[in-house]
Amino acid sequence: MLHLPFTLIACLQGPIEVPGELLFRPHGDPLIRHTELPAPPAPGGSSPGELPPLLGQAGQLCSGLGLVFAPNFDQIEGDTPSAVAFTPDGSRYLIAHRDSKNLIEFDTATNDFLRAIDVSGSPQDLALTPDGSTAVVANMLEGTVSFIDLASGTETTTATGFSQPAVVRLTGDGSRAVVGNWGAQELVVLDVASGAELLRVGGMGFWATGWFASEAGASGTLVEQLEVSGNTAVHPDRVHDEIVLVDVVTGTTTRLTSLEEPRGLALTPDGATAVIAHGGLAKAISVVDVASATITKAIFLNLFPIGAITVDPSGTTAVVAASTGPTIGNNSLVVDLVSGAVSPVVPTGWIGTYRRTADGNHALGFGQRIVLVEFASGAIVADLDGPAWTALGAISPTADKAVLVTNSAGEDRLVVETTGAGASISFQDTTGQGLEADATRRIAISADGRVAVTTNVLSDTATIWDVPGATLVKVVEVGDRPEGVALTPDGSLAVVANLDSTFVSVIDVATATVTQIPISFRGSEVAISPDGTQAFVATIDDGDGVWRIDLTTLTVSGAKIPTGDMAFFNTGYGYASGIALSPDGSRLAVCNTFSNSVTVLDTQAWSTLGTVAVSSRPLRAVWNAAGTTCYVGCYAGNQVARIQVGAGPPQLTGSFPSPNGPLHLALAPDEQSLVTAGGLAGMVRIALPSGAATATAPLPGKVVGLTYSAKGELLAPFGRWDFLTSSGTYFANYEGTLRFADPATLGVLNEIVIDPHSPSDYAIDAASEVLVLPSVHVQGVTFVRLNAGLVAEPAAISITSGGSQDLCLDAGVAFAGQVYLVLGSASGTAPGLTVDAVTLPLVPDPYLFWTLTAAGNAPFVGTLGVLDGLGRATAAIVLGPLLDPNLAGLDLHHAFVALDPLMGTVGFASEAVGLELAP
Repeated sequence: MLHLPFTLIACLQGPIEVPGELLFRPHGDPLIRHTELPAPPAPGGSSPGELPPLLGQAGQLCSGLGLVFAPNFDQIEGDTPSAVAFTPDGSRYLIAHRDSKNLIEFDTATNDFLRAIDVSGSPQDLALTPDGSTAVVANMLEGTVSFIDLASGTETTTATGFSQPAVVRLTGDGSRAVVGNWGAQELVVLDVASGAELLRVGGMGFWATGWFASEAGASGTLVEQLEVSGNTAVHPDRVHDEIVLVDVVTGTTTRLTSLEEPRGLALTPDGATAVIAHGGLAKAISVVDVASATITKAIFLNLFPIGAITVDPSGTTAVVAASTGPTIGNNSLVVDLVSGAVSPVVPTGWIGTYRRTADGNHALGFGQRIVLVEFASGAIVADLDGPAWTALGAISPTADKAVLVTNSAGEDRLVVETTGAGASISFQDTTGQGLEADATRRIAISADGRVAVTTNVLSDTATIWDVPGATLVKVVEVGDRPEGVALTPDGSLAVVANLDSTFVSVIDVATATVTQIPISFRGSEVAISPDGTQAFVATIDDGDGVWRIDLTTLTVSGAKIPTGDMAFFNTGYGYASGIALSPDGSRLAVCNTFSNSVTVLDTQAWSTLGTVAVSSRPLRAVWNAAGTTCYVGCYAGNQVARIQVGAGPPQLTGSFPSPNGPLHLALAPDEQSLVTAGGLAGMVRIALPSGAATATAPLPGKVVGLTYSAKGELLAPFGRWDFLTSSGTYFANYEGTLRFADPATLGVLNEIVIDPHSPSDYAIDAASEVLVLPSVHVQGVTFVRLNAGLVAEPAAISITSGGSQDLCLDAGVAFAGQVYLVLGSASGTAPGLTVDAVTLPLVPDPYLFWTLTAAGNAPFVGTLGVLDGLGRATAAIVLGPLLDPNLAGLDLHHAFVALDPLMGTVGFASEAVGLELAP
């Protein structure tokens, strides 16, 4: 038994017994002890062995964020739309969503949201029975097919045993579902009533169109080579150059040898005729009589069909997307299927899909553009200005109406009135319940770390965040394709640049109101002056340059200053040419990525100081603290340019090799080194001013930025997303990591997994205490608390009644898994105790020795242990009523250290917190 020489022991409930082995390190270093201790009895309350929980709400103990993921939605979402279908009576339409795993139903007359129907899998395609009672959904990622009862809105049956089912059609009577099983290259026939498998025919040749939008991190596939006429499935087999017809009742299969690359398919309304577009060198259309299973005609074209095709009700005229190259679709042709006559080129632009309108008079084409082509004349009778790339669509069975959907540059639904020359887009909104926040792309944080704002590129919105609470405050509508965002230092205003609009959106954070300030097209990056009165917005089209915005009047201040050729550079998630404001706000560096130069602006005189030629593809810049030197990463040139800025024109004073394709730069706080990172090539440390590379380190992912923590660690958030589509294969995976690196060697100090997403951007507050990481994949933000410490509540314990002071320990994620030890002093905090070059802010005295030797025993509950995966733990000082009244007014202080469990060295010491022994 160890008796401790301190008078406070006499006031406790009994002597302290310390079982287990005490392990000392040389030179009087702190103790590490491994033992199990029973909790002492509580003095009239809950057991002191119960540690306080780690809480995430503002104003509570442990309100520091640690690592918290917050989703960027507060209502029913419609994420990654994958298919559209009208009910047979045309009164409603349903949109299937792969990533939110639901069908969302809308009223056709009002376009109002009606309901969301959950699906057990990730919908890829959708078909409705002729009586409107059942929806059949192919879930490609899970390998299942779901049967949805539309009356109740529930999934009643799920068929399994598929390998990436990608397309589903129904027989004429709706009794059988025909599924294109892409992964196994099969047709699988299911009984709609029971979900039972009836038939499986192999040897098919399905071909997918894969898409990936790097800016939004959106990806997917489209498989369409299947239609059903009555009980006959028709499949253009591009793999084997065959047109396959299958009787889905008997399984009888007819394989017609065809011209090469049959890909596009359309049926007449009666199902008697199939028309197939052939890609490759064939440049032809085949006409098939379905009943006799014969190819009746081949019509050769002067352009390459790319797949999109439709046919008029009589089977005499087809409209097909075609081009001068086998994969570039920028025109269309109208083909007389009787005479074989081919029209002159119809300049429709890139059309991905053609659908026959309900009245049978027109072909509705959509993709890059939305056009209406008249079958009779072969002319474009309507050319509609819609959003970028409408990928999906369905035609109303009862009215001159269509619903089109975007899923790569946006997630919008458009209602198109298909009334010939009077055609119009009568309605546009999201595919979800309301205002959404899809593809959380870019982020900014206020200097005090209280407010963050993200731009949501697919939904054309921005989200206001409460950072201490890690909660969504409000989603607001901004311009099209919001990109860069910046906050005034006090967090009162956010400025959003919109790539596809001609205005800047300024958000009043307190009221969540938005003001539009007109500028030129394609605003990209934003910087705000240190005093918060001016914003600078780059535009990368319509005359590249920079606008100055007066944030006190919310008006443009001066004319746009022309620069070199900026751009949106598609590496990783894509980056617009960067702009960088000097720390005092007097100079702005503009990276002219495609002019291979940097323009420096005087922000007060609003003039150009000069333009400096640099190496290939400058993308990002960073300033020294004095604002006299600017470093620029040249991505394609594998160099860093050093530009000196003084009273005269800016001058190039050096170029340093950086073989990683520098995309991101971080200047060390002492300005003696610069670290670059680019793509998958990892990090390079460059010594300054020599420019010599002194260290390199690989990064197994796409880095989104570099910065330093308050402790001096180099922070490198990176991620990876894998997307592969080929015949029979679809794979999408997202991973994210935050690396803590040694700033001198770039060696790994620690890494934490940012699950389950790959970050797309980062921002850090002025004190380097909070790092925020958005994700386009899972639509949300991860909040990481970096500058950690010790929090105590309450500040005092009554010696009369006793009580407990709860301690929240947070050493930060860099110290996750290390041993912690809480120590104390009754003699104050200065000058403290230095251990392993770390200063513990406690004066050594007998109380410190007691907290050391009795760690983990009453009254020191949980004061020795292992920090969790976030570098956090909880402990408590638990006191019963004290008998000595002279203890009233005594001030105790506590702090904790983190020790490497293998080396035993102290790497972290927290600040000290006080505990007053009150009367």
